[in-house]
Amino acid sequence: MSQRTFRVDGGVTSNARLLDVAVVRDVHSRRTVWIGLLLGFAAAGSGLASPIAALGVRPWHMFVALAALIALTSIPPRDLLATRVRGVDIATAAFVVVLVIVELVNSVELSFNVDYVGMLSPLFYFAGYLAARGAVRTAMDALRFLRSFVLPIFVIAPLAIGQSLGVPAITNFVLTIAPGAGALRRLENDGLTRATGLVGHWTGFGGYLIIVVAAALAILIITARHTPKAGKATELRLEKSNFRPLAIWALLFAFVCLVTTLTFSVVLTAAVTVLLCARAAGFGRQVILLFGAVGVVGAVAFGALIEVRLNQQFAGRGGTALPGLPEWLPSTLNYRLRIWLEQTIPMISDRPITGWGNGTYEAVFGGREPGRVYPAQLSWHSPESQWFGTAMTYGVTGLVAQVILLTAVCVLLVRAARQASVRAAALPLLVTFVCAVATSITVPLFTNRGFPVAFWILVGVVAGLQAGAQSKSGVTTATPQSDRPRPMRPTMATVPRSLE
Repeated sequence: MSQRTFRVDGGVTSNARLLDVAVVRDVHSRRTVWIGLLLGFAAAGSGLASPIAALGVRPWHMFVALAALIALTSIPPRDLLATRVRGVDIATAAFVVVLVIVELVNSVELSFNVDYVGMLSPLFYFAGYLAARGAVRTAMDALRFLRSFVLPIFVIAPLAIGQSLGVPAITNFVLTIAPGAGALRRLENDGLTRATGLVGHWTGFGGYLIIVVAAALAILIITARHTPKAGKATELRLEKSNFRPLAIWALLFAFVCLVTTLTFSVVLTAAVTVLLCARAAGFGRQVILLFGAVGVVGAVAFGALIEVRLNQQFAGRGGTALPGLPEWLPSTLNYRLRIWLEQTIPMISDRPITGWGNGTYEAVFGGREPGRVYPAQLSWHSPESQWFGTAMTYGVTGLVAQVILLTAVCVLLVRAARQASVRAAALPLLVTFVCAVATSITVPLFTNRGFPVAFWILVGVVAGLQAGAQSKSGVTTATPQSDRPRPMRPTMATVPRSLE
């Protein structure tokens, strides 16, 4: 075994000590992989039914809590106390406090029982963020984490494809373990089947998938930036072949699943993200041909469904169209405009400060809570907009708090995209975030089941990389200069090349 000589801290460094370091690194790597896998299944299965219906705690809550526990208990107390509090952390805490106060006020004024799990969902999103942030410090950490995070797509894809193609066994299985009111109604009425995966709704499932796309692109961009060079084979470069093929296939599977949702807004978001990140991801001719081949197969398999969905947008609107609107305006916008003007905006204007509380829209199909006060205009089951939805639930008070929180997230991602060491992971997520903000005009994306769980996890990855980069430069070190370890004065020691 070849050896090199090193000089370390005035004494001889034993091979045993180097083995200890290697073991610690191996434990950290395994922990990162497991945290990524737990959070990946939490995001993929956010619609799985609660094993204890009375508690309302779903499997994804448990996965996130376990991942956060593993991450936080693995951080030394001294490092934990020195952790930098970010603007996102403060904005999240303020957001949760506002939601709690507003919901308690609404429960008294409107006479309903508080849904504590629903009200505190942002805390679980934040727990996923903290778990990812604690698990990731380096590009290698990010690759291992993201690879584990996207793995569930290979389990979900067959279910989504079978559901979209109308395979009865798969459809019944999916809707049994991850029921969704909209999907069940379509099944009962023999309507157009749209894949819901394990999220429970096609839009929420699409929200999860666009984050899988962002995660896969992050893997591709990180590995593309570390092209092997002669004589400079780092750990990341040596393991590059373990990440890129899986990321490419995850990207393809995610796009196929996006088509099965028949939701144009999320498909467009994913397409824009890929187009803007393709060059940085190092897409070559083979990857482009592979995407083309999958596109042809998808067109053959799902072409009839896509055609039906397109026809729904421009035909058979009858008397549902608002007067004065152009004929080329698709039905998906037409009916939303009618709902906003006739229902949502009048309901918001009746209680503009604190809104109508959680669970208002569930009354449309789930039945009204006895004694609860509901808006007189309520007849549709969704606000069909993130911003109107927040105002409906928590009023302008909650909407302002949400905008402040998303502004803090935007600042974090923009700053990360400007850092060379973090840009690879931040770029696809920043593009996805901007598209999601625009899409949320017509879709309640940030409070839907699928998107926020996955989104906050990737924000945690970016924040962890930032913290790792800053700790290397000494920006966030809490230890006073006089207490920091001084550079070690070296003496001779031998180190096996295999442990470098």
